[in-house]
Amino acid sequence: MAQPVCELCGSTELVKSEGMFICQGCGTKYTLEEARKLMADQPDTAPTPHMPTPGATGDFNPQAVNAAQVGAREVNNYVCQGWQLIIEDYERVEHPTAEQQQALVAKAKDCLVLLDSAAMLEPDNYVQNLRIYLNCEELIESVEDSEYYVQKEDGTWESEGLPFGTKFDIPGQKESWREKRERQFSAVRALYTNVAVDEQAKRAELAAHLDELQAQLNVLKDEKRGKGFFNFAEKREVKDRMRPVKDEMKRVRNEIYEIDRIADEFVEEQLEKLEGSYVELDF
Repeated sequence: MAQPVCELCGSTELVKSEGMFICQGCGTKYTLEEARKLMADQPDTAPTPHMPTPGATGDFNPQAVNAAQVGAREVNNYVCQGWQLIIEDYERVEHPTAEQQQALVAKAKDCLVLLDSAAMLEPDNYVQNLRIYLNCEELIESVEDSEYYVQKEDGTWESEGLPFGTKFDIPGQKESWREKRERQFSAVRALYTNVAVDEQAKRAELAAHLDELQAQLNVLKDEKRGKGFFNFAEKREVKDRMRPVKDEMKRVRNEIYEIDRIADEFVEEQLEKLEGSYVELDF
């Protein structure tokens, strides 16, 4: 028989309490009608495995997770919730040691491997994967901002940052996390540009016009450089001819920026649709 599945975390453990059905995975509450709808939406098959919400750092073990068996969303939420706990525990330590920081780095790498595996489950789900790789970037930055402490002879403590050269690459992969994020970003943006044909045609025209203006400006700059050092009047005349070209370039750039801004807003709107179902790291 089909079981109701929580829309937020994917858990099938919904317990009735005081007239509401409460998800034991994330605490989301559903009315009776909402729980029935969740049940009706599920196929009459065995429930999909789901990740529990980490209740403590000790409950969080990314190495034990098989992304393919769980699902991208569940992995994203499990890793992000677990990483929040790890960072909170690390920040509670008054003077973390270099060894503790390296343990933090090791845990971060385990999380990154798992998030990357989750993103590769559905390569065409660009919005989801952009969210996942944005979380990767936030996770990395939180480690890069971490410090450890060394006690000096006078008893005071001196803070040190992450050792130079620390890398978060996954074995066998050449792309950085930022490159992966940018590829997903471009793919989501293309969803907009594929339907905004007129705007993209206009952008192409503006870009070509900008190239022409840049070429004109380069010619004028060469002409100005060719004038003698003391030929101030002739140099000023060339600068006067350069001014309208620069003004036109500024106008064209502003138009291109506005077209790109609208496309970027589309990307943000798509990410906003995932709010509530995908945990977002924000350090």
